[in-house]
Amino acid sequence: MPYAFAAYDYDKYNGYYIEAGVEHAFEVEGTGLTLTAQASIAYEKDILYFSATGIRDSGPQHYQLGLIGSYSLNKAFNVPLRLGEWSLVGYLYYDDNLEHDLVGTTQLWGGGGITFHY
Repeated sequence: MPYAFAAYDYDKYNGYYIEAGVEHAFEVEGTGLTLTAQASIAYEKDILYFSATGIRDSGPQHYQLGLIGSYSLNKAFNVPLRLGEWSLVGYLYYDDNLEHDLVGTTQLWGGGGITFHY
């Protein structure tokens, strides 16, 4: 599923930030496991916060790759969906800068938890 996000700084720098990305979920049949792959890329124009040089700058800002693993606790414990959907979820992301003059760090990060949807 594609998405786009845009933000405009009307108060201080009159710059903008644009991000676009895609994600796709892969269900492993009969196991309750779903793996979701994500990718996004961002561009910024004239926002001083993103400038490593301390001057207003523009260009490709960063890219991010992600993988989300979700395991259905409903399936594991035979809980009916009328009581809500419970899942054990793990996240793993990699983020890196695209332009050396703009602030961006190489990061590998993630986390996990339990989600509930009704």
